[in-house]
Amino acid sequence: MILVSPITQMIALNGIAIRMDAGVEQDVRESLVEAALAKGCTKVGARIRATSKPIKTQQTDPIFDAITLLVEEANPKDFGRDGTPKVRSVEKLLGYDISAADRDVAWDTFQES
Repeated sequence: MILVSPITQMIALNGIAIRMDAGVEQDVRESLVEAALAKGCTKVGARIRATSKPIKTQQTDPIFDAITLLVEEANPKDFGRDGTPKVRSVEKLLGYDISAADRDVAWDTFQES
């Protein structure tokens, strides 16, 4: 199903995830459609209500988004003994390699928020 998100966000369910970029039409696998709709995504072509004020979208770091998702899922296998998310677990969600330093920067930002 083709959906569009009003904000950039990660949608995940049962270990399957997709990054939804704000305003970009994306084909979402059926198993994630309900979760995406619950997070504010809409079907392409569906009527949406206009808001009285424009919504400011904030660009976030995809590594930060992946860490947020890992924390929400709370699977102990995704975290090291010191409590930081494993680089491999973050890479699995992102679909590309990152460095431990990149993970550390996003992890520090996550802890400050």
